[in-house]
Amino acid sequence: ALKIPLLGNLIRKNHVGLCCYLIATTQHSGISLIDGLELAKQASNMIYFHNSFSACQRELQQGALFSETILKLVAYPPQKT
Repeated sequence: ALKIPLLGNLIRKNHVGLCCYLIATTQHSGISLIDGLELAKQASNMIYFHNSFSACQRELQQGALFSETILKLVAYPPQKT
C-alpha cells in the first residue's frame, strides 16, 4: 500500500500522526520520552517506523535533541524514485 503514490502517502501521514498522538499522550501522563517511543514502536506495524523509533531512542540516550532526531528519522521517510 505504501508504494501506491496517493494511498501510500496518506497512510504514511496518518501513521505519523497516530504515533505523535501516542507520544504526546504518554508525555502528558508523565511517562518518559524514551518509554513513550518504546510504546509507539510496539504499536507500529510498519517496519520503517519501528526502526526509526529504535534509532531515535538510541540518539536520545546519547544526548541528541528530540526535535532534530524525530524530524530526521520519522517525519521525512526516504522516497523511492
